[in-house]
Amino acid sequence: MTHLRKSVIFSLILLVIFFIISNKPIYALYGAGPNCKVVAVGNCQNGIWSATCQGCECDIIDSSACQSANKSSCLSCTFSCSVRNEPAGQCNNPPTTGICQPCGAPPPPPPRTPTSTPTPTPTPYPTVVIYGLLKEYSEAMCYNNISSDNLSITIEPSFPNGIIHNCGITPPTEKTKSSYRCTIIFNNQNAAPTPIQDFFLKASANEYQSAYWTDNNVCNSIANNKISVNVAVENPPTAFNKDIFFQIASWIKLKNASFISSANFINIIPLNISPYDNDDTTNRYFIIGETGLVAANGLNMGTANISSKKWLTTGYSKQTILSTTNFLEYVRSRKKYQEITDITQIKEGINLYQGDLTININNQVNFNDKKTLLIVTGTTTIDIDNFQPNNGSVAIIASNINFTNDTKSAKGIFIGQTINTGTTTNDGLKIIGNLIANAGFFNGRKWENYFKPSLFIVFEPKIYLDLLPYLSISKYDWQQIQ
Repeated sequence: MTHLRKSVIFSLILLVIFFIISNKPIYALYGAGPNCKVVAVGNCQNGIWSATCQGCECDIIDSSACQSANKSSCLSCTFSCSVRNEPAGQCNNPPTTGICQPCGAPPPPPPRTPTSTPTPTPTPYPTVVIYGLLKEYSEAMCYNNISSDNLSITIEPSFPNGIIHNCGITPPTEKTKSSYRCTIIFNNQNAAPTPIQDFFLKASANEYQSAYWTDNNVCNSIANNKISVNVAVENPPTAFNKDIFFQIASWIKLKNASFISSANFINIIPLNISPYDNDDTTNRYFIIGETGLVAANGLNMGTANISSKKWLTTGYSKQTILSTTNFLEYVRSRKKYQEITDITQIKEGINLYQGDLTININNQVNFNDKKTLLIVTGTTTIDIDNFQPNNGSVAIIASNINFTNDTKSAKGIFIGQTINTGTTTNDGLKIIGNLIANAGFFNGRKWENYFKPSLFIVFEPKIYLDLLPYLSISKYDWQQIQ
């Protein structure tokens, strides 16, 4: 009996052990494994999509998203599988439909982000070069080199996006400049430049009227400041030889004289000059010779010097203007003179003519062998090829003095409120003596070759000395004694 009890107890113990081994603890919770994928079932609430994990075995686990005390409940439980940044109640993009993987299977690899195909680097466009000489131009005559203190050259594209351009000048610092070079880069590595477009020249210098390209570098005044470039074709032209022409204007020159002006005076002297005649030189001065003072309110000679002496004063203004009328009043009160009605009546001394007067080849003989000061109340016109009285000295004071276009030279002292030298296309004017304009000076003279001065004044002191008694003004000072 005792033995039988022992045997029964032992069997019961074995049965309990077997039961324990073959069954999981009842306190363990069942839950969806971490490798479980969801299927697109469920609903959207407050921006959260809730889906059911199906087809998975339930693990004995206590940390999964859904837990239950039994397996059947675990299989039907739901859990939040995705949170969307969407307004509450809107789920336009539910979780991707998937199939639940068996529990314990390795996790699926993360989705691969598609790699974009790299954009190939474009082949660089070739660099374009525009280069040429700098030349002075005057009426179909051109000379190499220019002279400037403030030369500006640039190239402007029609479509500037992605275009890098730069221009250099040779020499870069000296006044005399000979050539230029502009480089143009189509930067298609960092931008999208237009490969077919026009480029325009922008060039200027204060010493010249204009600066421009011409067709085929022809020496003329017909500007064509555009170059068409195409770097998109195979083996495109990338080097363009384009000279720049700088147009000069007419200018005047003095010899052994001084220049006085109360206005701003512009007289640009070109780099390449020619002498007017044998009295002139190739010195690039406004005044040649051993004397010459310049006094002006403002003066622009370009890069040329005033004279070898460089005597200059600026900010000048006249304190007293002795007009024709004022001088005539002085003559009438203090000088001996005679009134004439015809030029044939001129005598040595001071002569007064009322009205307008024309001096021509027929009446200039009346100035021969005389030292004459002629005062004309109107306009005096010099209408003769060369006005040079024989063995005489002449000074003409008038309201206006005009030289016709046919006049090439005139000898005397010419003083007028306004002076007009005429307008020519290929002829200058030479004055031997002096030219004085009190109010206005108009010079329309020019040569086909601007490299010669259009007006050349050679000071002649002998005429002043011969006429000093008539041109001079006496000043009196007295005291009253009681």
